[in-house]
Amino acid sequence: MLKKSILLTAILTTLILTNTSLALTWDGGYHLFDSGYEGELALLNDASADITGGHIGILWGEDFSTVNTYDGCIIDLLRPNVNCTANVYGGAINDIFTLGTSTTSAYNGLINIIHSIDSSTVYLYAEMDSFDPTGGIFHDGLLTVTWLDSGDSISIDLAGDGTYGHIFFVPEPYSISIMLFGCICMNNGRNQHFLREMYHA
Repeated sequence: MLKKSILLTAILTTLILTNTSLALTWDGGYHLFDSGYEGELALLNDASADITGGHIGILWGEDFSTVNTYDGCIIDLLRPNVNCTANVYGGAINDIFTLGTSTTSAYNGLINIIHSIDSSTVYLYAEMDSFDPTGGIFHDGLLTVTWLDSGDSISIDLAGDGTYGHIFFVPEPYSISIMLFGCICMNNGRNQHFLREMYHA
């Protein structure tokens, strides 16, 4: 119930404030956003930005732009679009809506909702604790994960019945199994070689 009220408050705040202010556009170059409030912020034409604090209503990018979010920032809607790269190192993000050919990598932080369409990809550097395909406030899936970086666990509502297919875990559990098996085989081979040398000595 608390999560729903926070979501509704964030959406209403975003709608009210973005209708009364023009979007701030960063066209190319490096930028830093560390305090204050901005209703809408756009990154274009290879622009890059570190978001280390403050509150942004809608943050979107395209045209090979890159956005990095860190602890201390609040973003109501993060919307990477065509050829945009978003790296979520921390922060409180209500909704990540990925479109086009964007790539989003999340390492830490609080994420309430993920919605992915088109050819966009979301990489979660986390372990999946559980997945309920009909859970969540949209009934499109409820994902519970533990971040590899911090060990914190969060639950993420998925919006859109195809969103789960856009999400990949790094490292994948299958890849870890193969890596561990390879290490065991390599060590076993070394041990056999050592024993053969001892026997013939």
